[in-house]
Amino acid sequence: MDVERSSSPFSDGVDPVLVEQTLRIERECCPLFDLGFDTDRSVLMIGLPSPEMEPARAVISFALGTHPRH
Repeated sequence: MDVERSSSPFSDGVDPVLVEQTLRIERECCPLFDLGFDTDRSVLMIGLPSPEMEPARAVISFALGTHPRH
């Protein structure tokens, strides 16, 4: 399965423990998403199995307070 990926930066001071807890819950809830967090750069990585799921990526980024960039 090919995965469409993007990344979204978090603002300075984001709590990495809270981000990881949130992603753990989201991974259980939505296993189709490939979610990751680069703690060194404070960047959320979002992977989706198809371009048709792009609106879901935007919703996740909005809910977590990030702005998508490709």
